[in-house]
Amino acid sequence: MPSATPLPVDLVCLDAGGVLLFPHWGRVSSVLAQHGLAVGANALAAADHRAKARLDRAEVLGATNNAGHGWLYLQAVLEAAGVPASQVTP
Repeated sequence: MPSATPLPVDLVCLDAGGVLLFPHWGRVSSVLAQHGLAVGANALAAADHRAKARLDRAEVLGATNNAGHGWLYLQAVLEAAGVPASQVTP
């Protein structure tokens, strides 16, 4: 069997769209509290999976860019955690 010559690696890209990126819900909860939104880290963590499942569809992903998808994700987490949309949530 011939030996394979390794190819040079110029770039490695990793997907951070939920595979490697997990928000620190304790910190998020603290920031929300500073803006008058009382929601615990456990509630946010529980809402995370529901939000990702809601958004991880071709029609949603295809209709947004990364910035738009990020906002939709956070909005979906807050909604799933029972935080009503308000002037503070954006």
